[in-house]
Amino acid sequence: MLNKKLHIFVVTAWYKTDEHPNAGSFVEEQARLLQKKGHQVTVLHPYLKGKFFDSISSRATDVNEVNDNGITTARIGVAPVFPKLKHLSYQKLIKASCKYFDTYIELYGKP
Repeated sequence: MLNKKLHIFVVTAWYKTDEHPNAGSFVEEQARLLQKKGHQVTVLHPYLKGKFFDSISSRATDVNEVNDNGITTARIGVAPVFPKLKHLSYQKLIKASCKYFDTYIELYGKP
């Protein structure tokens, strides 16, 4: 096999946060191993921000991108749209994630 360096984009349901530093430890370990082999790794963690009533005042979509020791980590948080209509919230989250991915490709190229 050739020693070609890859551009890898991982989308995960769980990843570490300040409140939960051990969440998604398997994903982080895999990303670190790939990084140590010389690959460029980006992790995308989309999530719903709290509950509907908690997020009435903050409707905005949060996009937070940080460099975690060489691994670009992007977190996209979306406030729930309506109570008991989670499918609408997930559609909004998918749309925000796809928009981020399109912007990512423009900036860094295709993974």
